[in-house]
Amino acid sequence: MKTLRIAMIAALVAVTMVGMANADGFKACPKKQVVNLPLDQALQNPTLVIQMYNQLSPQMLSNNQLVYTVYVVCGKTVFRISGTYDQWSMFFKHVKIVPKFTPRPPVLSTE
Repeated sequence: MKTLRIAMIAALVAVTMVGMANADGFKACPKKQVVNLPLDQALQNPTLVIQMYNQLSPQMLSNNQLVYTVYVVCGKTVFRISGTYDQWSMFFKHVKIVPKFTPRPPVLSTE
């Protein structure tokens, strides 16, 4: 009977220590998911188009390559987007993001 009590106490202490080990508030950050997309499919997602417009620049087309591959972060997902030089140049020429809200300048009081 004593051995059973000691075993139960040891198990209770072990379970408590394991529970306390994960109670420090730090959580392992999950791996970001990488999604492969061709440029024409990426252009069908409006949120992704806005992120591409904000994160990429036309200077990436400076070297002569057949296919350009870029990484765009949208939320917790990383998109690997590939397209030809012609596709990317059309993207930079024709896609213009207009802000939905244009803030007014502050009104200065004359008092």
